[in-house]
Amino acid sequence: MTEDRGQRTENYRRCQAITTKGRRCRKKADYYRIHEGDRLEYLCCKIHFQDFRPHPGQKGQQPPKEAM
Repeated sequence: MTEDRGQRTENYRRCQAITTKGRRCRKKADYYRIHEGDRLEYLCCKIHFQDFRPHPGQKGQQPPKEAM
């Protein structure tokens, strides 16, 4: 019974955006996005790259420092 559960786990990073229904997006995250509201970096999918709003349950991380 537990073998089936292990096969359904996601081996990829999920998008951290909120959907129109108020849930977290379940698509694969392909991009990093810096949110303008808090200046933190989030993972997002291709669909949410343009209009990104982070899900309230997700914590962003500090973007890496730019190399000079």
